[in-house]
Amino acid sequence: AAAVFVVLAPIVPLLCLISMQGFLLTALGKQKLTIASVSTALAANVLVGIFLIPRLTAIGAAVGSLAAYSLMFLLNWHFIRRSGIEAMRANEAGKILLSGALMGLPSSLTRLTPFSRSSQESSRQWQSIS
Repeated sequence: AAAVFVVLAPIVPLLCLISMQGFLLTALGKQKLTIASVSTALAANVLVGIFLIPRLTAIGAAVGSLAAYSLMFLLNWHFIRRSGIEAMRANEAGKILLSGALMGLPSSLTRLTPFSRSSQESSRQWQSIS
């Protein structure tokens, strides 16, 4: 489960940026471009999943999700740039990425505390209760 979390962790700041891009495209009256990027990302996620999930199981699904969200971010960025708007400067994007990383930090630190348990320990404790 930890490996899956490591693969999925970059999605948190990416979702912040994708959300802002979606709002901007909607404000520009370009909802069809948002639909196009979401549809393309969905297709990419399904295709990557078809190839990776049988080989890598949950990690394959996580890689597919990360690839899909990355593609959606890049497509939205392209659409916004093509509209002639400089939507976000590097320092603004850096602040968003930093805040997303800080949001994910507590959950990654819980693995290192005595409160975290392996899934086998948790299931054994659950079985002893029930």
